[in-house]
Amino acid sequence: MTGGRPARIAMLLDLRGRGRFALTPSGARWWAFLAQGGTAEEASLKVAQDFRADPDAVRSDMAALAQQLTEQGLLRSPRSKRRWPR
Repeated sequence: MTGGRPARIAMLLDLRGRGRFALTPSGARWWAFLAQGGTAEEASLKVAQDFRADPDAVRSDMAALAQQLTEQGLLRSPRSKRRWPR
């Protein structure tokens, strides 16, 4: 996920023992940008650029992914004070 190369796939493991979540190449790239401190908007724009995709479509897809990850407790807002959802 480094060096400007799009990621192939990624697997998020829930360390609370609740399973795993597979990410598509674009989702894996988006996740990598978030992990580097980027915002969801910045990450979406970078993914659109890297995959030569429509920025609005990528933004919409990544918003849906963020919603799924949030519902499963794998993503939280940086404003949230709790480390792990219960």
